[in-house]
Amino acid sequence: MEENKHIPKYIRDKPWYVESGDDDADYLGHHRREPGEGAQDFSVAQQGSVISDRFVAGSAPRAGRGRGRCTNCGANHDRRDCLLRPRKQARGDGGERAFQVRDENALSFEAKRDRWYGFEGPVAPAVAAAAAEPPAAAEDAAAAVERYKLGLDARAARAGVGAPAIRPRHDRARYLDDVRGEETRYDPKSRVYRGDGAAGEAPAAPDRAGRDGSTVDHVISANPTRLELGRQTPERGARQPEGQAQSAAARASLLQRYGNSARSRR
Repeated sequence: MEENKHIPKYIRDKPWYVESGDDDADYLGHHRREPGEGAQDFSVAQQGSVISDRFVAGSAPRAGRGRGRCTNCGANHDRRDCLLRPRKQARGDGGERAFQVRDENALSFEAKRDRWYGFEGPVAPAVAAAAAEPPAAAEDAAAAVERYKLGLDARAARAGVGAPAIRPRHDRARYLDDVRGEETRYDPKSRVYRGDGAAGEAPAAPDRAGRDGSTVDHVISANPTRLELGRQTPERGARQPEGQAQSAAARASLLQRYGNSARSRR
């Protein structure tokens, strides 16, 4: 049988519970019915092959108009007084229709609420025994990590040689060594680490010159006072005399200009 390549894979593949027999040549044999079986009737409800439900005929009132009501809309007035659009078929009187209901007269309180009532499958004892067994003890996390590092884990062996999923604690990133230093060598924007004068190292870009702490990093619109103080500090330091030599020269010039008049006033 020629295989149709346009059929999806999930349709062509056989499920695990289908036994491989003589129909291996038919790649769609698991979708076909047995030769002796007839066509399945989907017009009636199927209860299944294991659960036995017994149904009896019941009845319920059918939707319709009540006695003495309008045959057009069902309201409490005559048809000649109805203001709605005339119907092609008049509403009939409320009748009865038969349907099937589950026979629960002989069942107990628990059996009425047990959907699997009547199920006696061969796997029921095995399922009950497995549910009664206590759960297996959880594996120690430390032992699992140790086995993973030693390469004894089957999943690690299948993965092959590669980067570990978890970074060891002693494996510290290099850029974290100078986070608290005066100079930041790691540029997070370009992900480049500047070494100690390595050969062939590119000079720092002008737009990144302020990241090493050489300039004041702030926004003028957010803090204009800080910019003004930063500008006045160098000028004030240049005008202010520093050291004993400058102080003595300034005192000599003041004495020469004003003399000892300040002392005579005292």
